[in-house]
Amino acid sequence: MKIKQLLARYHLKTRQSIYNWCEALNISLAKDNNGHVYATPEQIEQLDRLSEHLKKSGNTMASFTPITPVEIAQLDASADRIIDSSIDGVIDTLADSQWTGELVKAIASLRPHNPLWYLKELDQARASSWLLTTAEVQQLIGVKPVTRKKDRAYRRGSWTFLKSGKIGRQTAWRVLNNSELRNRSNGRLEELVADVEFNEQPPETIK
Repeated sequence: MKIKQLLARYHLKTRQSIYNWCEALNISLAKDNNGHVYATPEQIEQLDRLSEHLKKSGNTMASFTPITPVEIAQLDASADRIIDSSIDGVIDTLADSQWTGELVKAIASLRPHNPLWYLKELDQARASSWLLTTAEVQQLIGVKPVTRKKDRAYRRGSWTFLKSGKIGRQTAWRVLNNSELRNRSNGRLEELVADVEFNEQPPETIK
């Protein structure tokens, strides 16, 4: 970039102003075959930084600390190494994982931990009358729902899980809230669960 272009770029009026900037940056402008003075792309980057520095109130050329091309190259190399190592770390993690299960766990571990998160999920499943698989129930409550041979209901804490057919090869479970059941049955939880079992439609297999 030639002197006239530099003057326009930095809103300066005299060639000497450009030379003063170059002196502060400890750089020397080159000349082309026609004897015209010009700044290289690397020198323009330094001039741009000085220009931004001087735009801030109270800053002067004396207070500007130039960065040499060697330092710039070192900073760029350091940034590249950080990015490369981060990417390598992610790739290594994915390579060591067994895809979906481990990857989901890794992503879940980044979330803020709330020990009661599963209660909201269970309540949504109850309110929406969703059927959950055995694996989904186990993921929510931390244990696999298992009933005695003739029972269809599994109770855990404030929740009852009622067998409701199949989803694929897994048992489907309907989610019931014990407090709500007691209110509806005047406290007779066992009777209401039995009533729900009796009145429920025949289990349906969902493929």
